[in-house]
Amino acid sequence: MKQIITLSFLLTLSQCVFSQKNNSITFEKASLDINNIKANINANGNLFNRATDTSDYELGFEFPIGSSKHTMFNSTLWIGGLDQNDELRFSGELYNLVGNDFWNGPVSMENGLVSCSETTANQWNKVWKLSAEEIAWHIQHYGDWGYIPTENIATWPGHGDINLNQSANLAPFVDIDNDQIYNPMNGDYPLIKGDQCIYFIFNDVKQHSESKGDSLGLEIHGMAYAFNSTESEAISNTIFVNYKIYNRSNNEYHDTYIGAFTDMDIGYFLDDYFATEVQLGAIYQYNGDGFDEGESGYGNNPPAQAMALLAGPLMNENNMDDPSGGCDASINGIGFGDGIVDNERLGLTGSRRINNDVDNFGLPHVAQEYYNILSGKYIDGQDTRVFCDDSLTVVHCKFAQPANSDPCYWGVGGQTCPVYANWSDETGNGGFPNPPGERSGVAISGPFSFKANSVQNIDLAFVSARDFSDSNSVALLKTYLSEIRNTFITNPNGFGDNYVGIHQNKSKLDKLFVYPNPAKEYLTLSKTISPANEFVILDSFGRLMK
Repeated sequence: MKQIITLSFLLTLSQCVFSQKNNSITFEKASLDINNIKANINANGNLFNRATDTSDYELGFEFPIGSSKHTMFNSTLWIGGLDQNDELRFSGELYNLVGNDFWNGPVSMENGLVSCSETTANQWNKVWKLSAEEIAWHIQHYGDWGYIPTENIATWPGHGDINLNQSANLAPFVDIDNDQIYNPMNGDYPLIKGDQCIYFIFNDVKQHSESKGDSLGLEIHGMAYAFNSTESEAISNTIFVNYKIYNRSNNEYHDTYIGAFTDMDIGYFLDDYFATEVQLGAIYQYNGDGFDEGESGYGNNPPAQAMALLAGPLMNENNMDDPSGGCDASINGIGFGDGIVDNERLGLTGSRRINNDVDNFGLPHVAQEYYNILSGKYIDGQDTRVFCDDSLTVVHCKFAQPANSDPCYWGVGGQTCPVYANWSDETGNGGFPNPPGERSGVAISGPFSFKANSVQNIDLAFVSARDFSDSNSVALLKTYLSEIRNTFITNPNGFGDNYVGIHQNKSKLDKLFVYPNPAKEYLTLSKTISPANEFVILDSFGRLMK
């Protein structure tokens, strides 16, 4: 059984779990299951599993589907920034064992105050699971006599309750009659990503019993999705998650960071290695000894698992198109050197491997420790460091275990640092190899300024790979990561958007390029196929424009 509890907080754990059970907090979930992965998504934003009591978990990232084997334990968001008084605001969770920072549903906004009632949280303890085929059927038959839409189409949360001062527009939809009201009986339908999606809304405005941090006033719209692809092994072995993170408060936060905490377990959880792939914007784990032991293990030829931060928040505006090809954020960010001013989005700007213990490399317990990790420090606030050369010179670094993926040494300020370049779990830091063991990590993006009443997008890809031919699952994983990243950057703001059902015209849609996106004065559509197509232009709320 996986152990994540340390003696330093056993008392708090028992008290909080008792409180949660008294409050009957059980978050609703659904599973993506359309490709080679089955992944559970919970209504409170915690991905893949949830604690069922103090000693057991419901594992929820099965790869390959039907195997009863798992490569992921869980994944959660961390978000922290400083307000106008330089006071830390932070929201983030580990395993929901000691509490919760996130709660179901949208927020209410009144006179600069942001809130969410217990009633709202209970009403929004729900996820919406939809498929492209389901939506295509609705489009074809909504006008039929006696037609009744499926529950998730009928209840799609296109709007908040304005009587509760919630946002008028929530989940995206295609507004066929252009009346700005979601009504599926008039032909409106959800605007989803992928061949199958799970949609959920959560917020951070209630008490933070996990991190003990102060709320930022966030409302987060999540869409996890997957493709049923016959053309791409990489896509068939990946699930994607898009987060739209709304700052519903009147506060602007500076030095803001977003992190995706991920606990990957390749079958048996005590024999893994951790690494960062800087150029592809990913952290990943792989088996440390080539054989995955135990009943939960994969045996020979175990897989490798990655989480790629495909695109993070917008860089702070500087009224220019930042160039590509530098030893800077353009390494794995997007929008650089494309001729568009201030559309650049940060990618992976840092990473940390976390040990499951109580030392300076271990799991955080309070908001300041979480934020220290996000801002490139150890738990106690010291800068992260790595040995640089044979004289054991120590330098500050951004990335943990970059394993030859940072050839320009961006992670150490551009200075030549051979030990850092080769640094992996296998080689160790300064010639001290690490034994395989339990690993978790954080993919980090920032810093940036999070303006009041603004929104930031985060796009993640969870990629699994297993190579039976030569036991080199890591090489196959990097091939998948490269393909997925290259596919994503052709249209990052609209990646996966599904208007009429991918199965209807999949190969043709794969060859359609739309740019720039977002567009202001002009829009270019480029296709290399001969059959005629009909295209629809929608605004950001899904309303028909042309």
